[in-house]
Amino acid sequence: MNQGRFKSGYTEILKQVRNQEFDHEIHQRLELAAKEQASAVELARSQQRAEMQEALSPVEKERDSLKSQLEAVRRENEAAQRLAEASPVTLRNLCVFGSTDI
Repeated sequence: MNQGRFKSGYTEILKQVRNQEFDHEIHQRLELAAKEQASAVELARSQQRAEMQEALSPVEKERDSLKSQLEAVRRENEAAQRLAEASPVTLRNLCVFGSTDI
């Protein structure tokens, strides 16, 4: 009967060790899976940022071009406004003499 208890105790200890090893291995695999998932998510985000930047680049160039054109039109309008506000004498000098140095 003693031998039966010994076997039973040994079997229980063996089960506990196996369960602990199994639990440890499962825990390690879960940690690895979580790290891989986080890495995959970061890679996807990085790729998405790169794609968005690539798509945005032509739009930014067009925006800058339109901004330059708008600024040129504003300068022309300001010059036209100053010319329209100029005194009649200055306008006459510009038309007749081509200069205001008279």
